[in-house]
Amino acid sequence: MIQRSRQQALALLVGSTAVSVSLIGCQRPEAKACRAEMLAMKEPVGNAGNLDLPELKKLQDDLQQLALDCNAAGLAQEAGDVTEAFTALNKIAELKAKGGDKSKAARGPEQLKALIANGDPSCPAGLVYKIPPVGQQVKCTGPQFVEMPKQMAVSYFSARDASLEKDNIPHRLKAKAGDETWQFYYDDTDQKVLCLESMGAVGVGWQEVVRRLTGVHPAKLKEGAPVPMKSGPLALSKTQKGDQVAVQLGDCQAFAATDNGSTPASPAGPASPEKK
Repeated sequence: MIQRSRQQALALLVGSTAVSVSLIGCQRPEAKACRAEMLAMKEPVGNAGNLDLPELKKLQDDLQQLALDCNAAGLAQEAGDVTEAFTALNKIAELKAKGGDKSKAARGPEQLKALIANGDPSCPAGLVYKIPPVGQQVKCTGPQFVEMPKQMAVSYFSARDASLEKDNIPHRLKAKAGDETWQFYYDDTDQKVLCLESMGAVGVGWQEVVRRLTGVHPAKLKEGAPVPMKSGPLALSKTQKGDQVAVQLGDCQAFAATDNGSTPASPAGPASPEKK
């Protein structure tokens, strides 16, 4: 639910700013300031799920002020979109107040101390979150999505209110949160990811989508080149679908037929999925 509300708020800002970017150079100063601030708000709104309640309240206060500024600049549509984004964040605030994010459920003092000192191995390294109500930051230290065993992936998505789809394809896992999707194909042991297909959030570029799946810094990613993982190069392909990017990591061509109900081709290397 937190993921869904965050994506709803982000989509509202992206919808307006996609139209506004081309106009920033030729408009009144007040309108220019409104649209530029909307662009700047995309990142903090996209990270809203990781904020504690005081930080979330500050973000909502900033959105309220931005709506007033946009309205004063004569940009009624932009002001309306900012107000709707503010409303969408209310759902996140309500869930956090009720402890609705199960991935950050109440823990004992010793557990909290250990998490802060050593990190959280249940989420991919490179991600961070804050523990309410103290607001201290916890670094994730677990395997990346492209390295995550099936049972660990199930636990990760279940704890974050994502939906796990029922699937009759052996060794495949499908998850969805808001407008983001993940589709994993595993070897016969369900320990090794052979292919990961993911649709990124609205407005997020392919480099950032790949970073979140692999932990590799966007500066190290090159168009048309494999992802430079520590374990070796990882095949990458991507497709732009409207405001979203779909990426494929690994030997995904071998599994393309499974979405049409056909038997998948045998991938090179590790054991192939069980055939029907």
